[in-house]
Amino acid sequence: MTDAEFEKLDAAAHAYLRRGRRMPSGLAARLVRCRDCDRDDPEFYMLKRDLWLQAVPTGRGCLCLVCLAKRLGRPLVAEDFGDPPVEKRSGRPVALRRGLEERAR
Repeated sequence: MTDAEFEKLDAAAHAYLRRGRRMPSGLAARLVRCRDCDRDDPEFYMLKRDLWLQAVPTGRGCLCLVCLAKRLGRPLVAEDFGDPPVEKRSGRPVALRRGLEERAR
C-alpha cells in the first residue's frame, strides 16, 4: 500500500471516529496490517520514537519487523526498541510474539 493509500484509509477511519460512529471491521483490520507487505498478522513492539518517525514520517500505521528493517536500510538491533510495555496484572514486560531472527527468514 502506498503512503497516499494509507492516508486515505486513515482519514476515513478518523471521519467515523469524529462522528462517534463505529468503524467498519474491515477498515479497522486494514489499518493494523503492515503498510508495505500487507501482512495481516500484526506484531506489536515498542520502537524508539525518533527511529519510528525516520521509518514512518507521519507516525501512523503499522509495519512488520521485516519491512521496518527494510525502510531503515539495516537490520534491527535491541537498542532500537524502547522499554517494553508492562502487563498490568503481573508487572512483567510483555514479550514479542516472534523473535527477530524468525521473522528475517
